[in-house]
Order: sequence, then C-alpha cells, then structure tokens
Amino acid sequence: MTIPELPGWLAEAIAARAIPSRLGLDEPEMPTSTPPQAHEIRRLESMDPGGAPSRLVLVTRVDPSQAVATVVLLSPDVESTSDVDRMLSTQLTGLPFALTAMTDVSGPAWFVQLGPALAVLECTLFDLPVAGLALRDELDSRWAWKETELDALIALTAECRFQLLDGEPTAVADPLAFDPSLVDLATSGRMTREVVEMLEHRALLLPAEALSSANVDPTSRTHVVTEPLLQAISHHSDLLLAMTPDAVQPQVILRSRAHDPLPRVLLRAAGRFDELTRSISIKTVSSLWDADLSATSECYMEVFLAGRRHQLVVEAVDLREGHLV
Repeated sequence: MTIPELPGWLAEAIAARAIPSRLGLDEPEMPTSTPPQAHEIRRLESMDPGGAPSRLVLVTRVDPSQAVATVVLLSPDVESTSDVDRMLSTQLTGLPFALTAMTDVSGPAWFVQLGPALAVLECTLFDLPVAGLALRDELDSRWAWKETELDALIALTAECRFQLLDGEPTAVADPLAFDPSLVDLATSGRMTREVVEMLEHRALLLPAEALSSANVDPTSRTHVVTEPLLQAISHHSDLLLAMTPDAVQPQVILRSRAHDPLPRVLLRAAGRFDELTRSISIKTVSSLWDADLSATSECYMEVFLAGRRHQLVVEAVDLREGHLV
C-alpha cells in the first residue's frame, strides 16, 4: 500500500515542533499546547533530534504527576490490519486519511514528546470497529508488519520505558525552597518534611546550594527547619549533589529569580543519571515560580542538558493534596 503524503497543514504543524540541535543547558520550552488528554491523536517525537522517525499515536491514559502518557500506535496502512486493531475513519477524526489503531502496540511516552492535538475522539478505543481479520500464524505477512510497528514504537519510547521500569529516582530539591528570604517558615518547613522523607527513602538528590541557602544559625527561628535537613543528609551523604566547577555556564532563565542556582543544579544532576534518564522531578514551592500552579500542583517543560532533551516536572509540595496551606 502507498502511504499518502502528509497534507500541508499537518507538515507545517510538525515543522513548528522541530527541535534544533543544541548543546549545554538552553532555555526550556513551556508547553505550547495543553497537556495531552485521553482520546487525542498527537504526533510522537523522538527525545533527540535525528532519532527514530515520529509517528501518530492515540493517547489512551495520562499521569500528570509524572508527565507520562500511555499511547497506542496509529498507522495509515489499513490493509495490514488484524482483529486486534481498530479502524479510525476520516469522518471520525477529521483527518484526510483513515488510520488503524494497534491496540497491541502500546507504551509510555513523556509529555514533551507529544506534539499538539490533531484530533480528538468522542469514543473509547474499544468502541471503534474492528479493522481486520485474525492473524493465521507467523507466516502471515501481517505478522512481520506488526513486529516492525512494535519496533518503531519501542524506538520512540525507549527512554521513558527504561526510566519507568528500571531507572533510579530522579527527584531534585529546589535549593531556593529553603531560603528564608524567599520562602516563609511554614512553607519551608513543609518542604523540609517532604525532602527528609524522600531522603530516608533514597528518592531524592539534595543540592549543596540548599544547605548554603538555609540559615544554619542555631539561634535562629529557622533552625527548626534546617536542623532535620542537616541530620537527614548526614545519614545519606551520597545523595548530596555537591557543587562543582561547571564546564558549561548555563544561560537559561527558568523563572524570575536573580542568580538562580537551579539551572546548574539540573546540569549536575543529569550528569549523575543514566543517559537514558530523561525526566527530572523538581520538588519545590509554588511561590518561587512565575507559572500559575494554583490549579494543579505540577507543570512540565522541556530543556536540553548537555545536548540531550529532558523533561522537567515541577511539583509544588505546598499545593499537593493533603499539603494545602
């Protein structure tokens, strides 16, 4: 079957999402569209420029806390389908060509890998009509086609799959969340309790800048906040993200904070993680960010660290359910 060329409007939408090759730590891109939702058709991109070819996918589930979407691979090759696939007609999607949804070719993807919504279904995946006949056996030519399609999705979602299944914890504490000149005592205390608990579970890196920001004077009223932090890191010193001379001087502004240490912290953290680790969670407090986090306790953005695209999940611990001010 000849796969139709992409129409001009779709090619332009994809080109608008093109990611140039960059080195070091560059300015992150806040989501240019709303976070993905179930039933949307979007284009899934490789995490790095020049990676696996992008493909259309159907979002079936989202986890905003990790900025992860579960996707099903779509194909315009409607002649190679089987009884486990579902048909998406042009009338249903509004797209200029029919698509097949492969229910058995599914996997996780980071939010930053998904382009703008191209169509939204008004029904669930399994409400769609069956696309083809059952596969006979491995000699059926459609079997090899399905294996090729599975390989295509695995190539696009390799980093996300690795991190969710085998990756180490990648949370990093925001060093400014302990600065008494920026954060009130009650909120700083809430942040400290969260960080101490995560340190005990070996689920977080604590930047050394956090200790220099905190007031360690035992006569200070803020000492009740900093003392548990110092005790916790003394038992888990390997989780301290030490300050080092940075080979790359980041010129990025994540937020309106003068001399913000967070960009350098993220660059050092990425250096400690496996190269397949691409999503970093920033534990922080809402008042330190320009973005309005009042409607949700987290947001996401993309950033390049040492030439590799990463996803940042900014989580405000003071707005999370059960921790409201």
